[in-house]
Amino acid sequence: MKRYSKFEYGTIQEIPFIEADFLHNHYRIKGMTAKAYYQGNVLTGREFENKDLKVKLYDVSRNIKNKLDYAIRKDLSNTYGWDKEKHYIKIENHYKKPEALFSQNLILSELLAEEQLRKLQIDLISTYKNIMKTGSIHFPNDKGDINSSTIPLMVLKELERIYDINTEELIKQIIKCIPEEILTNDDRKYRRSQIKNNLKKIISTEKSSYDITELLNLKLNAENI
Repeated sequence: MKRYSKFEYGTIQEIPFIEADFLHNHYRIKGMTAKAYYQGNVLTGREFENKDLKVKLYDVSRNIKNKLDYAIRKDLSNTYGWDKEKHYIKIENHYKKPEALFSQNLILSELLAEEQLRKLQIDLISTYKNIMKTGSIHFPNDKGDINSSTIPLMVLKELERIYDINTEELIKQIIKCIPEEILTNDDRKYRRSQIKNNLKKIISTEKSSYDITELLNLKLNAENI
């Protein structure tokens, strides 16, 4: 009986975002190398990889529209509810060393057992949660607050979680390091006050607005009902 040393598990998820926008807000997984895929200027997928696992996140709608003929697309629509007007991504875990997850080698029939499939679903959600995401910044309602001073601060606030930095502390350190012959103490106080006021215009949340963990949970849990 043949045993498999590698396999993949994934799911297609409808999302309430344009696929490229969604992908732009999913950056990296700690401890994994990251790669982005483009078709022309459009971001179509991301890949994260280490020695045990490869994670793929990509625009499945584009693949369906570009790679499948009309008859197959029609069948997908009639049988599985695919809607060309909606947005879909696919997330996949490619297990290069399955024993790291299952603590044993499995034959195909064992892998398809309900218990093992549930383990794969849980691991897929866990993998998705580990993807570092931007999209936690809410744009100010007042156009005047989105200016050349606040936009760079928005970028820094988005990058805080990805690179484990503290925007306010970094700015304070930079101001502190500027020689006194360039900035006096009063100059420093004024700059810090300006930055503090601009930071107040930026609203950030703990969770990215592009995070689809709840959607994945609903779908994968429904498959077990």
